[in-house]
Amino acid sequence: MLAIDDYTRFYDRYRLLSVKITQALALAKKPLPADVQKQEVDQPASDGSTEVDDAATLAGLSVEAVVASLPEGFSIDREVIAAAVTALRAGKHLLLGGPPGSGKTTLGEALCRAVVGAVNYSVTTATADWTTFDTIGGYIPTESGNLRFTPGVVLRALRDGHWLLIDEVNRADIDKAFGPLFTVLSGGDSAAAGRRSILPYTDDGMSVAIEWVASREGSAATYPLTGSWRLIGTLNVSDKASLFRLSFAFLRRFAVIDVPLPKEDEYRNLLTAWLAEAPEQDREPIAEALLNVCCSGPVPIGPAIAQDVARFVVEASAPTASGAPSFDVATTALAAGIRLLVVPQYEGAPPADGKALVALLDKSLPSLDADARAQLVEALEEVALS
Repeated sequence: MLAIDDYTRFYDRYRLLSVKITQALALAKKPLPADVQKQEVDQPASDGSTEVDDAATLAGLSVEAVVASLPEGFSIDREVIAAAVTALRAGKHLLLGGPPGSGKTTLGEALCRAVVGAVNYSVTTATADWTTFDTIGGYIPTESGNLRFTPGVVLRALRDGHWLLIDEVNRADIDKAFGPLFTVLSGGDSAAAGRRSILPYTDDGMSVAIEWVASREGSAATYPLTGSWRLIGTLNVSDKASLFRLSFAFLRRFAVIDVPLPKEDEYRNLLTAWLAEAPEQDREPIAEALLNVCCSGPVPIGPAIAQDVARFVVEASAPTASGAPSFDVATTALAAGIRLLVVPQYEGAPPADGKALVALLDKSLPSLDADARAQLVEALEEVALS
């Protein structure tokens, strides 16, 4: 018998067993994922990646190496990079939190490239539907009608020797998707070499296991875990409901690094550069209006989204094949860009937040077209809490 505390696990394992079998049979009629079609499950990925001495590179990781791996024009405080570098070297996995569009994923990829190179890390996006099938793996039917174990994203990363970057990790039900991996995420060092974490699966009659090794070189383990392997997750702190699902057991295995918006002067310089091809007379007022929306609005908006809005304005003001621009007035294009790209970040926000955003635009652009303003107000009302 199982204790009442284990009821959820009991229910999932037995009550839903028939449902899972039905789903597995349906999967048999679909093509296998690309990485399974191209190779046997127990073989390393043939993606052109090369083995790197990530332990040595991680030990010597510097802020300068990460900065060199960032895209040109990307702005982030040096202190943030220094904190991330130090945490990685100290043996921690990372959670990069911050407003939408603040560059969390960009920073995460730069950290990976600085240690393991451009092709030795994997990127995926978490969803609310994730279970251990997505992270660890599970059985799928073969053409012959048998069941074969297929590794999930974490085991594939270990098998291929890749660091793993999970975008929007707080969208997943953490305990449900990562619970069996908590021991793995605790990390290990050379003293842990030889330890095995046996998973409740078999592959060709052998138990599926994660094995702690001092080095991947010469290891016969299918899923080796070294002390220099890292998981980096990003989370959107604007999504409070999902954020609070992160359990303490999960969080204590990570260093949580805040990735804030750029300082106001830096943000203004970025916007000015991105709007360089906008109509000259509109550049400054549009830059200031967009800066106010991103930095002073109820929902902080990162430069990635602001850059998309700036590109929208530039493109909307450029001549089309007919010789005329898509929008006659650049400020009207700005209102449309905000409606299409910024308003989705106000999903579920209280109505007062939408009104505050419109008030900022009214102050920055008092001559904004009435129809464009009305469309923006309507869009904000549609996504606001009812």
